[in-house]
Amino acid sequence: QQCNTAFSSSYSVLHRSITMSASPPPASDDSETSLVKVADNNDEKSSAVPKQNALDNFLRNYVKFTSSALNTDRSLKLLQWTLWLASYMKKSQGLKKLSLDLSFARYALRLLGLPASMEAARNGSWGNKTHPWLGQIMAWSMIGYYPMEHVAYVRWQAPQLLPNQSAERWSAWSCRCWLLHILADMTQSTLKLKDLLKDKREILEKEAANEEGKQENDALVLVNDSIRNEQLQIVRSLLFTLPAINWSLPKWDTHPWLKESVVNGLMWAEAVVSMYQSLRSFQA
Repeated sequence: QQCNTAFSSSYSVLHRSITMSASPPPASDDSETSLVKVADNNDEKSSAVPKQNALDNFLRNYVKFTSSALNTDRSLKLLQWTLWLASYMKKSQGLKKLSLDLSFARYALRLLGLPASMEAARNGSWGNKTHPWLGQIMAWSMIGYYPMEHVAYVRWQAPQLLPNQSAERWSAWSCRCWLLHILADMTQSTLKLKDLLKDKREILEKEAANEEGKQENDALVLVNDSIRNEQLQIVRSLLFTLPAINWSLPKWDTHPWLKESVVNGLMWAEAVVSMYQSLRSFQA
């Protein structure tokens, strides 16, 4: 269905004993010298601590972001469709080939996707308490999607291994399963959004009555964040729908329903939205 660390030095506080006289005695030369030495030592310790800069922060966040398999795939997806867009604008066959190579790299990554769908079908993790059946549709549709996608991939990459199979036909069937997943996901997000908007109205009513105060303000922030996430998910599903229908048709490769520029343009737009969604989650 997207940490800055600051280092601070600790400084010693020097205390002197004060006599019972009305005014403290002036500091001796020895104490002044010791103060200078302490300050110098602290300066040396501070300089020994590595300072964080923009590059360090970027690298740390990059490593953390790409440690997620989902974020890695979305990054590759955005790169893939951006290369296609550049090839379309510049009429470059080289950029188009790079885009196609990345597409097949993502096909290879999907070889590991089936167990996650099977787990979701068994424990219902893709659904919710209100509409668990939608999560089951999403999980089982992907259980059908992955094996057929794998057959198409092998046929395209090593046709001698499956000489009597049609990669385009297997791909069309896999996209039909994917289309079912998209529609179930969009329906689930729409229902979630409806419930979240209801929760938001209730929170605003309580705020107007000053019943809860800060707790309600915190709850409103969380609800607004969830609302935006579901809205983004619906936008992604809408952008996916037409390409999925196009690739599900029997002769999608020889007699496509939509132009390649339209299909790939929608896929590029979805890649941008999905990356924005990942970055929002990462920053939160």
